[in-house]
Amino acid sequence: MRTVSKFSLRQGGNLSFAAFNDPFDIFFTAHTDREPQFSVGHNTRGIILSVALPGRSRSDIDVEVNAGRLTLTAKAVKPAPGYNYATAGIFLGGYTRTWSLPKTANPEGIEASYDAGIITVTIPHTQNTVETVRKIEVH
Repeated sequence: MRTVSKFSLRQGGNLSFAAFNDPFDIFFTAHTDREPQFSVGHNTRGIILSVALPGRSRSDIDVEVNAGRLTLTAKAVKPAPGYNYATAGIFLGGYTRTWSLPKTANPEGIEASYDAGIITVTIPHTQNTVETVRKIEVH
């Protein structure tokens, strides 16, 4: 997650508090995070990927697995007719992101659910997670 600081160093090393001159400036500046928030964790079922995509319907979101990679795509949220956002505290744009699946992932068992603006993708582990180790002789 990106952190945006209200402070900036001007030439000469002086700390600038210009952002505090007008307390309403924050309401009219562009949102700087250009991707939704997400988290990746695991439990006994496998890897859990959760992405915040509020304002979308299930038909606006696609999840695809191809060649050991999981791709999540979401359409942009369009404002209601006659309404334009001055600023938005949530990510409303189109989104595509691809993650490489680990060798222990079972792509055939991947499931996804969308509830309360959060898509949760569960990537189960394969039953056979033991890798064969073999010594290679150097000639």
